[in-house]
Amino acid sequence: MRTARMKGGNDMYKCGKCGAKIAKLLPETAIRCPACSNKILYKERAPVAKEIKAR
Repeated sequence: MRTARMKGGNDMYKCGKCGAKIAKLLPETAIRCPACSNKILYKERAPVAKEIKAR
C-alpha cells in the first residue's frame, strides 16, 4: 500500500531563521531557504491528538 508520504506528497517546511514557508524542495538544488539561504529547515506536521484512557 502506497501512501502520499511514500510518493513524496505535499510536504511543507519552515525555515529556522526567518520563518519562511517552503512548499517544495527539489533534489537537484541545494537544501536551503530561498529567502535567507539558511540550512536549518523544520518539517511542518499536523497536530497529533493523543487518546488516553480516563481513570
